[in-house]
Amino acid sequence: MIDKIKKSDIKKILCIKPRGIGDIILSTIILDSLYSDFPSAEIHYLTEEFAKDAVSTHPLVSKVITYRKKDTLFSIVKKVRKEKYNLIFDLWSNPRTAQITFFSGAKYRVGYSYRGRTYAYNIKADSGRGDYHSAEHNLELLKAAGIPVINKSILFRLDSESKEFAYSFKKNIDKSEYLVGIIPSGGWDSKRCPPEKWIEIIKALNLKLDCKFL
Repeated sequence: MIDKIKKSDIKKILCIKPRGIGDIILSTIILDSLYSDFPSAEIHYLTEEFAKDAVSTHPLVSKVITYRKKDTLFSIVKKVRKEKYNLIFDLWSNPRTAQITFFSGAKYRVGYSYRGRTYAYNIKADSGRGDYHSAEHNLELLKAAGIPVINKSILFRLDSESKEFAYSFKKNIDKSEYLVGIIPSGGWDSKRCPPEKWIEIIKALNLKLDCKFL
């Protein structure tokens, strides 16, 4: 275990949050505090390829390293070791990200003390969720590392191409009608409804079944 991070050691920081676009955005709650404590360090993210845009436009993130779910552990670790990170925050702390963190070569490795994964970290945060929002669970890693929490800002910034698409889409909508967006996807069964349930919801809201798929 490491009692304290030596700030002069920190040149490059990696935040690991592979998937869950909403979860990745919520994890940006740590970035202002990281930047405040290590203003000269680069901050990178490791995500799966499909999720990179959740954080790639954040002004404090200088690089996003990506991989595909089918990629081997060896290939991912190779990418990470090449960057020579000094400090890693495993914001996911599942078995695979624990292995990535352990083999990363980083001097300081911060993660949650989940059973079977504590070997990977030399700075550990309590694994309990507590009575707070899931975004704030990320802050437990900062506290374990002795990094002051200066604020709890969460940021998602659209790039210019996405903004142009949104403005163009909005311009072509009949302004005499309401526009309701429905996103029927979800990562787990508990987050998804079958099509007939969505039809019930739309009818309950007294909406037209005039769908546009994006």
